[in-house]
Amino acid sequence: MSFSLKLLGGVALAGDRGALSGPAVQRHRLALLALLAIARPRAVSRDKLMASLWPERDSEPARRLLNQAVHTLRQALGAEVLVSAGEDLRLDTCLLPCDVTDFEDALAAHEPERAVALYGGPFLDGFFLDEAPEFEHWVERERGRLSVAYAKALETLAEAAEVAGDSSRVVERWTVRAAHDPLDSRVALRLMQALEKSGNRAGALQHAASHRQLLREELEIEPSPEVQAMVERLRQEPAPSAPRLTAVSRPAVSHRPTPLPDEVAAGATLDDLRQVGSESAPTPSRTAWYAAAAVLLLALIGGAFRLAARGGERHATATLGVAPPATVDEIARAVAKEIERRQRGDTAVRLSRHRTHSIPAYELFLRGDDPALVRSDSGARRGLEYFRQAVALDSSYAAAWVGLARMTYRASERSVAARAKARVQSEAAVRKALALDDSLAEAHALLGVYAAADLDWATAERHFRRAISLEPARSRTREWFVQFLLLTGRREEALAEAERMLALDPMSPAATAELARVLAANHRCQEALVRLETIKALDPPLLRTAPIAARCYAQLGRWAEAIAALRAGAERDSSGNTLAMLGYMRGRAGERAAALSIHARLLERWRTVEDGAMNLAYVPAALGDRDQAFAWIDSAFQEGSLRYAPGFWADLTDVPFDALAADPRMEQLWERFGLQKR
Repeated sequence: MSFSLKLLGGVALAGDRGALSGPAVQRHRLALLALLAIARPRAVSRDKLMASLWPERDSEPARRLLNQAVHTLRQALGAEVLVSAGEDLRLDTCLLPCDVTDFEDALAAHEPERAVALYGGPFLDGFFLDEAPEFEHWVERERGRLSVAYAKALETLAEAAEVAGDSSRVVERWTVRAAHDPLDSRVALRLMQALEKSGNRAGALQHAASHRQLLREELEIEPSPEVQAMVERLRQEPAPSAPRLTAVSRPAVSHRPTPLPDEVAAGATLDDLRQVGSESAPTPSRTAWYAAAAVLLLALIGGAFRLAARGGERHATATLGVAPPATVDEIARAVAKEIERRQRGDTAVRLSRHRTHSIPAYELFLRGDDPALVRSDSGARRGLEYFRQAVALDSSYAAAWVGLARMTYRASERSVAARAKARVQSEAAVRKALALDDSLAEAHALLGVYAAADLDWATAERHFRRAISLEPARSRTREWFVQFLLLTGRREEALAEAERMLALDPMSPAATAELARVLAANHRCQEALVRLETIKALDPPLLRTAPIAARCYAQLGRWAEAIAALRAGAERDSSGNTLAMLGYMRGRAGERAAALSIHARLLERWRTVEDGAMNLAYVPAALGDRDQAFAWIDSAFQEGSLRYAPGFWADLTDVPFDALAADPRMEQLWERFGLQKR
């Protein structure tokens, strides 16, 4: 079995089947691996390791802890991974590849492209040891050193693109470099120069405004004189003449796409916008704005767009042959909002670092972000493809990278190995997004999901709360946090958070379902069922609705209704979890033969599809075979499939664990996860 060590953008020790768990990933042992990885190919003395990791311990207790850590790691990873040479230890990175060593090897080989791709984020991001100040100082030094090396690699690539005359790649490289260190005025100036050279003067001014605001907020200083001088020059120099915008006529009844010229200005004034589609649309100015570009997009993809004043309000309506209604509605509302803002005379720059200047990329993002897509595997795969296309069009589009991360995890195959691979790919996309823009709430929420999956509850909560502080009104972020609170046993707090979430987004089916889930967990099942009734007619339905309803019926002893609620959903849910719950309900209802038949199907799935072993604990728990139930739970823990995932762990807090609650092994199980017994 092969293993790998990840130290950039977080910490993870993984094998062929995914992230490892148990004693090998205890914090001091991961810290030991980090110390040895940075030192390679040199060895590190045991005295130095003890002083870094256990400074508060006397020599003999510290030596025992070090020996125990080495023994545990050798048992988990192989005896040859940690090499002893007298009183020194060395890590064999041929047997345990590490992203930090690969990153440094790429730099040494003068391969900046590979180095940049390997840099997943700050060294040991979010990792710490209590009462180990020397280790913390070492981490800060190494984090800064590696960060500087990454920045130099980015600049090398940017300068190479300048020599090659690839202006778009120059802008891309300096954009990532500026996101890595947004307070550096020298870098801000280089990005502004690249944007101006590519013809995007407005983008250069917008970045200058963003940079100035950050410096004022973070350091209470002004940008460098060079940045301010360039801003003044860009404002005072006359803009290059813009190409004329050919009038776009309204499409005929057939709604066929209206042809547009090859080169189109970025937007138009409000008067120009009113006349889009007329026979005499005037030439737009270079002070173009995004709303007009959205109008042109709608025409481009085959629709008719018109603006009408009704009762003092502006309404944007569209008829499109290819865009889904949610996409059209989102674009139309954005356009209407921009028009209203301009009519008020509000021309202030809006800083939105995670947005894109590519209209097609934005339209693809909106399609991929359609909440209905996550209700089926085929929809999730479509959403994943939309996000892939969006980042292909604009690799600096941070929000699209986050969407790609979320949908990669949702659309992955259900086998343990596939989920582990998807986790790695998903986390890489999140790190890419945060390198571009660290203010994305959903990116921080996904880091919370990853940390919870690794059983690092404190780090997970910190990421969730950071996400909520960044975007308090974001329903999806709060949804994951509600499930996290349920898992960690804080049911009253989860209820308050779920009610707040629904108040922020009262029309959200997901928020409604999560409130029902929390009500059920708080034994308020009648209220939960009333909530679920309001989203019963959704098409396609939410997969989580049936399990939540079944739990409520089970709490009320209405087994037949629980079975009926799950029967249809069992065939739609490719994870097998709904089928496992159906087997559990049939077993509790006294339908032993039917329950065992379902268990046989689940066993076959486990052997062929490689589902997680947890599903096989449901029927034995329902039939009172606690030894077999705990054996399957232990298998799930060992294979790495018993992990937090949004919408899944919250169910496990009641089913099938409610049937096992009286068994003393439950307390041991929760202790393995660092949680309190329910």
